[in-house]
Amino acid sequence: MSSRKDVARAAGVSETTVTNILNGKKSATKEVEERVRSAAKRLKYHPNVIAQGLRTKNSRQIGVFISEIGNPYFVEILHGIETAAAELGYVITIILISDSIEKKYSDIMSRGFAGIINISNIPYTLTFMKELNNSGVALVNFERECGSVVSHDMAPSMRSLIRRAYDLGHRKASYIVGYPDFETANNDPRVNAFCEETERLGFAKADLVYGDFPLRNSTVLGYEGAMQVFSHETDVTLLFCINDISALGALRALNELHIRVPEDVSVVGYDNISMSEFFSPPLTTIETFCFERGTEMVKALVRRIEGGEPENILLPCEEVLRVSLGKAKGTN
Repeated sequence: MSSRKDVARAAGVSETTVTNILNGKKSATKEVEERVRSAAKRLKYHPNVIAQGLRTKNSRQIGVFISEIGNPYFVEILHGIETAAAELGYVITIILISDSIEKKYSDIMSRGFAGIINISNIPYTLTFMKELNNSGVALVNFERECGSVVSHDMAPSMRSLIRRAYDLGHRKASYIVGYPDFETANNDPRVNAFCEETERLGFAKADLVYGDFPLRNSTVLGYEGAMQVFSHETDVTLLFCINDISALGALRALNELHIRVPEDVSVVGYDNISMSEFFSPPLTTIETFCFERGTEMVKALVRRIEGGEPENILLPCEEVLRVSLGKAKGTN
């Protein structure tokens, strides 16, 4: 196995120069960089990440907390996370949190993560987050006082879609939020925007449909939520869903109830996962640029690992109009 010293000798440079070039730390002339990379490739040299971590006290390991790994939205975020991490010389470890952090607490604390990205919907205690911080672990997407936050600017697109639905004649809407109670749901900007905008426009009082997320997945909650709303007589003509995958479950329920979309009820999702345009009918939703969010979370985390200040980064969203949103039943 070739060493850094072998590469330096073959390229005619110092070992420090080899390290800087291969880690992207400092620039060199194009000719020197080509010599180093060519020598490393010829000698099949690969930097020892673990050894580097011991020297720099940066393990270059990133933990990713996730609570719904079967949801394509999170898979697309993970793609962005892994891509950016690899480019910056980090590796990721996925940690599935299904209900409580307590079961995996010891494992997490013993891993020596340089940083952790949270893309789960599980609440974490402030004590746990501060303990991670005190251990030198950089955090992204936990509480704001514990690190950086990279989120979506959800409200404008949500409000715009509700106004569009209003113009199409809708006056009664339900929202499958999936969360177990109003207090939890109320922390979600999508839910706040939905409630405020429907009230402002004079909709009948909006019905929030709760569930037991994350104990069960969003598809099941969408199916059960739609069954709850539409299995009896109702004047609801507009159904919002907390994400696209819950909208998929809702569409299944509506089909079983022989309720047509969008002729009888319009359905709107959130996320614009890649498969949403292939739903039947294609789903109106909100684009959240999942891959880009993943890359931004890694960049923000690495800046924190390298001593930067906490950041609050708000990424744009935009409406995606498809067949599932149409005129309200009974309107011309």
